[in-house]
Amino acid sequence: MKIWPSELNEVLRDCRLAFVPKDRRILEQAASQCGLDLTQMSIRMNELYRGFVLKIYTDIVSSDGKWSPIEKEIGSLIIEHFWGQQLDGAELKTAWQGMMYESKKLAWSQLLAPFARSLDLVTLRAEVYATGIRLANIIAKADGTLHDPEAARLRGLEQELHAALHLGTTGKHQQAANADDFVLVNESPQGIKSQAKKATGVESQRDSLDDSLKKLESLIGLDAVKKQVEELTHFLRMQQQRRKAGLSVGQHNLHMVFKGNPGTGKTTVARIIADILRGLGILQKGQLIETDRGGLVAEYAGQTAVKTGKRIDEAVDGILFIDEAYSLVDSGGDDAFGREALQTLLKRMEDDRERLVVIFAGYPNSIDELLQSNPGLTSRVGLHFTFDDYSPDQLLSIFQLLCKEHQYQCLRPTRDAVHKMLTKLHEERNEHFGNGRVVRNIFEKSIRRMASRIAPIAPLTHELLTQIMPQDLEAPSQPTA
Repeated sequence: MKIWPSELNEVLRDCRLAFVPKDRRILEQAASQCGLDLTQMSIRMNELYRGFVLKIYTDIVSSDGKWSPIEKEIGSLIIEHFWGQQLDGAELKTAWQGMMYESKKLAWSQLLAPFARSLDLVTLRAEVYATGIRLANIIAKADGTLHDPEAARLRGLEQELHAALHLGTTGKHQQAANADDFVLVNESPQGIKSQAKKATGVESQRDSLDDSLKKLESLIGLDAVKKQVEELTHFLRMQQQRRKAGLSVGQHNLHMVFKGNPGTGKTTVARIIADILRGLGILQKGQLIETDRGGLVAEYAGQTAVKTGKRIDEAVDGILFIDEAYSLVDSGGDDAFGREALQTLLKRMEDDRERLVVIFAGYPNSIDELLQSNPGLTSRVGLHFTFDDYSPDQLLSIFQLLCKEHQYQCLRPTRDAVHKMLTKLHEERNEHFGNGRVVRNIFEKSIRRMASRIAPIAPLTHELLTQIMPQDLEAPSQPTA
């Protein structure tokens, strides 16, 4: 009984979901950063997905200079998956010769550019890496034997994907790619150089208000924040009912401060609030535009107000989320550019208060200092949310959720090892502790180590491809600044 056909279909499905996720908001945000609409972004990501699969297939099957019957069968199934066509014999050979020729022109940096550069797609990097390595393993081991050239290519592929996806890097990501950074891989077997068909009716499905509240409730921890958001939602609903009844409704400030250490869910909650405000009709679009000092402050005198204004324009009818907002103004007060950005923000927060919500996010003490330094800012921010660090049990729940979402198994020995690791990290934490980011880092590293562990093993089994073992775990180092 063949194991690989079902595994192949599963990994192709998972890989496509990593490139074109079901959560359309992720694509919407990435599309906005790239200057594309949702339809264009969906087409581009589908093209990149095909190119990604084609390049992996070409790299593996060409590593030993042979094209075995099983590799041909895999190639036929991939074509059927892409274009719904069954090819064999001479047709299959002709089609793959053309596509292999084209795929050799592709670079990983091009195919994976959105995941390395878009803040919204970056959370999918681990899944792209994992599905790519799983696909490569299936192709290399489908015949039950892993030959030396194939094993060498698998090791090289791990390193190349790791580098192209910037896995394991810290700090700020590069700015979003524009449309020219994407490489098109839309050719069908009958026309390698033909244009992709035009999109037909790809539209965003807006979450209902109730769905947004359910999504909020499903988050791990954050009990105090959840209660505040629910109270705000009930209040805004009541205000709408009063307006409909002809009763007086006062002006209320919806600008917010999110105080908490890294990885405590601030951006996730901001997205949900954007959905809620859109669902209530308070914000027409409800997009979340993320930025920081670099996105607001220019390098030369006279340019900061313009740069800040453009970023605010992108967020009008939605939310402007400013991460590490305290960095806008230094403690000495000598930062003229930062003050200019803040003054531009303050004016627009007042002028566009019915169409714009600004969220200032960052470390608790630093955000408090920012507010105290500017009375105008304090008077315009009406809502304060405090995001507490997660407990070890909550951090473990996040790890288990990541495993479930990405179709990995976390058995009892692994679960115990993860909990022990997280407890130690939690006890030794400082204000720079990454919380959920630490868990995601552990999860991503475990997948990479797992891929290296199973690389020499053949044949493949479902357990090998899905079970994270204790030896796959590696504790991250604690940041000090």
